[in-house]
Amino acid sequence: MSVEGMWAVYFGDFGGQQVNSGVAVMETGRVFGGDSMMAYLGSYQVNGGKLTGEIKVWAFNPHQVVTTAFGKLGTPEGSMVRLEGDFDGSGNEITGLLWETDSPQLKIPAKLVKVAELPN
Repeated sequence: MSVEGMWAVYFGDFGGQQVNSGVAVMETGRVFGGDSMMAYLGSYQVNGGKLTGEIKVWAFNPHQVVTTAFGKLGTPEGSMVRLEGDFDGSGNEITGLLWETDSPQLKIPAKLVKVAELPN
């Protein structure tokens, strides 16, 4: 099971109607990605069937007002987000939780689905 690859990232309220999505590339302990409003950059670790990560998330367009998935105003300074999740049996899906490190009481569900291997 290799975590390295391109992953679709879904986060928000899976029981309701609000689900946000983005793309993240995981390679050699590093995460690079984003969505239409936010950029992601950080690191991850794999221990057995668990993935953990610390990711800086920030609004990259200074001309666009952005509300984050946590209900806050997105800023160019951004915030640090923690990800903890478990791999499924195939190693191609991860389900877990996301939260801002300065607000650990507000956790939102997250699901990552591997969409591609990295090119050689």
